[in-house]
Amino acid sequence: MLSEEQVLELAARELAAAVPGLSFRTRPAQRKMAAGDGARDDLRGRLHRRDVVVEVKAMSTLRVQDLLGRLAMAVLQLRRRTAVRRALLPVVVVVVPKAGPRAWSAVEAFMAAEAPDVGWAVLDHGGNARVVIPAVKVDVRGRAARRPEEREVRRSVRLFSDLNSWMLKILFLDSAPPGLWGGPRSRVSSPTELHRLAKVSLESAHRFVRTLEARDFLRRDRGGLRLVRLRELLDLWWAESALRAQPPVPVRWMLGRPKDQSAALTGREPPDLVVGGFDACRRLGVLHAPVGGLELHALRPVEDVLAARRLERCASHEADLRLLRCMTPQSVLRGSVLRKGTRVVDALQAALDVAHRPERGREQSDYIIDRVLHLADER
Repeated sequence: MLSEEQVLELAARELAAAVPGLSFRTRPAQRKMAAGDGARDDLRGRLHRRDVVVEVKAMSTLRVQDLLGRLAMAVLQLRRRTAVRRALLPVVVVVVPKAGPRAWSAVEAFMAAEAPDVGWAVLDHGGNARVVIPAVKVDVRGRAARRPEEREVRRSVRLFSDLNSWMLKILFLDSAPPGLWGGPRSRVSSPTELHRLAKVSLESAHRFVRTLEARDFLRRDRGGLRLVRLRELLDLWWAESALRAQPPVPVRWMLGRPKDQSAALTGREPPDLVVGGFDACRRLGVLHAPVGGLELHALRPVEDVLAARRLERCASHEADLRLLRCMTPQSVLRGSVLRKGTRVVDALQAALDVAHRPERGREQSDYIIDRVLHLADER
């Protein structure tokens, strides 16, 4: 999402380009002034010998009902500030990533019914503009032609890819209780900061942020990157995890089961196994449903792990443990924690592991999300 200053610059530039004779004499002012000084007009300009005052709003994604709400708010704020300045020409502007005839028609009907005395404009990042200022008979409908050198903004094809899952955990778990998360604990101020904390490429961090913004799951404000619509996002994550889940692979020790399986599974660098599922919930101290046996994420191909660990496939009733084919090894490993020398998945991953399990798995998952991590609470 554009910064506040960039939004004001874009609004001034596109309005001046769309409306012949409209000019802005000064650079856009910041909305907020020092305490006690009130708020300045976003933009001040001149059109047909009249002073123009402009209230500007921005949206990270376009929903028609939200767009009308932003316009209504802008009209109220503008009328309050211009009530004693009748000579001024009021105009409200909303800047969105992309807009077209459907959004324009909805706004035209709304403004004609609710604020026929106020000019309005819907501008998008691509140069498309719809500007109506009834008082001076301005009615502009412009569609910008795509320049040959313009390329589509790259976004992630999969919302919950391995690295995306890792970066989501960083945003979700910055204030997780001690011992339940092994990743960074810091509020993320920008995609560049996310790149640094997550140790991913700068392009991966920016692509991740653009992808979430396009789905309206992330917004940027003065506090940094902020996840929104948390329950919907978690439900989508749960659904994809269930769809991609494969049955655990039952295995046993070739030379007999050791007295301490946990000890036998540690000591490899880089790690190739991480405890997950219900047993991870137990080791993390958040167990709320029955344990279903020892399950481990295989961070390498299962056959490689079997050979390295002297394990072999077997019938389910003969299994000493079960291996999970890990679809997100970086996310699982980087967020894991140590429990008595054994590497265990983070609490959010444990909730993902069990959510689709028939043994009260969703109950266990919801307990972690709602009662332990409080992730579904709006921030």
